[in-house]
Amino acid sequence: MQETLANAFGVSGESLDFAGTILEAAENAADDNIADYLKDILAYRTGSFLEELDEYSVEVQAKSLFIKQHSLHGNGAVRHRHGNLSGCR
Repeated sequence: MQETLANAFGVSGESLDFAGTILEAAENAADDNIADYLKDILAYRTGSFLEELDEYSVEVQAKSLFIKQHSLHGNGAVRHRHGNLSGCR
């Protein structure tokens, strides 16, 4: 499974334990997908703690949340670098 994650999400895999592979995969997925969500997050941030932040800071917060969410729970629906990951659930 670790090798499948590493291959699917472009993880270096060298000297990483399973937790490191998951974290790097989540970081890569966040980088690959943030552009799909950032416009909507910026448009609907009124009334939240994001309202006072500049666009870069909102992006940092969104990526951080995305990484936490996907490293803890995973999500096969996230687009990744090399096709689908259906065999990795």
